[in-house]
Amino acid sequence: MNDEDVIPIGKIVRLPLGAILALATQFAIRAKTVFDEEWPQCPEGLRINLDWSIGVVGVEDHFTSGVNCDRAYKNVEAAYHAALAAHRRRAAESLHVISAATKAADAAYTAIGSYSGEGHPDNEERDNPWHQLKYDAAFNTAGAAYFCGELGLRDEIVGDYELLQEIHTRESWGEANKPSAWVLFGADSTTDALIERRVLFAINDMCVSLCELIAKNRTSLAHVEWRDLERVVALALGGLGFDISLMPGTKDGGKDVVAQVNLCGRRRTYYIEIKHWRSGKLLGPSTIDTFVEVNAHDRTDGGLFLSTSGFAPAVYSQLAEISQTRIRLGTDIKVITLCQHFVRNRKSSVWQAKEVLPSVLFEHTVTYLGKR
Repeated sequence: MNDEDVIPIGKIVRLPLGAILALATQFAIRAKTVFDEEWPQCPEGLRINLDWSIGVVGVEDHFTSGVNCDRAYKNVEAAYHAALAAHRRRAAESLHVISAATKAADAAYTAIGSYSGEGHPDNEERDNPWHQLKYDAAFNTAGAAYFCGELGLRDEIVGDYELLQEIHTRESWGEANKPSAWVLFGADSTTDALIERRVLFAINDMCVSLCELIAKNRTSLAHVEWRDLERVVALALGGLGFDISLMPGTKDGGKDVVAQVNLCGRRRTYYIEIKHWRSGKLLGPSTIDTFVEVNAHDRTDGGLFLSTSGFAPAVYSQLAEISQTRIRLGTDIKVITLCQHFVRNRKSSVWQAKEVLPSVLFEHTVTYLGKR
């Protein structure tokens, strides 16, 4: 490698091992696309072997055998000679990428298997055996990048690296934390999953800002779209410690957010439904009764129904001071307090016990009796 490397080794070696593997896999996937385009009549057996070889590079397990890596390399070598014999030179050149990726995988998996988990060897500590393996993985990944550049894929793979680096910075991967290449990058190289992930990061950043605005000023709620408020509530609950699932905008099965937490050896599940009508319309009992039925059917541990514009008088006639009732109602005040909890929690270094999460979820709410 030289100063004209598409992605310098020094940059790649600063990534955790798992991220280096993910990058090598993505380069191999891009090269395989070129191979398929340049040799569409490739024998099926060769094509299957190449796909298997890329799978070895991007395998989700932390360990793969050297035998598999050796077999992967030989598969690529056989395909290379076959492509040359078929006068498919560019297809053959694309296999240099996959060959380098398999060599990167061999070094990386050996390093991952021998990593003690104690500290992080300095990038210049080249006499450290563990680091030498990592350097070898980075060297071969840089080689795969170089060959991608020769195929005219320079812009694409530089974008791959930059996006992967951005995700690593946000998620702070450790050496032993191997992000799945199949999660970071779509198996179909034309639909790059990293782009989707980057969009999700942007949405998350927006929700953090909205959460902070709502925590400071309740009038901010009036300017937030209903779907964005669902995202904000999900973000706030996730930031407090719940495991969160945000349901689709339509056909959500009667709940907008599912919040879960492990307490006393049992998985607790709570449904949250959110109505945010800018018209100021008060919510009637029929919609809430449907929510009650959904929670009863799914045997949740509780449900929280939020209406930022409040509830109709008929709803308030069905309230009670029975704390054990599973369905609770909250207004804009509850949304604001959730956002305030989230903001305080982000700025605090104090660990919050999961046992208090149900109390946080249901404080500033009232009990709903439902149909009688």
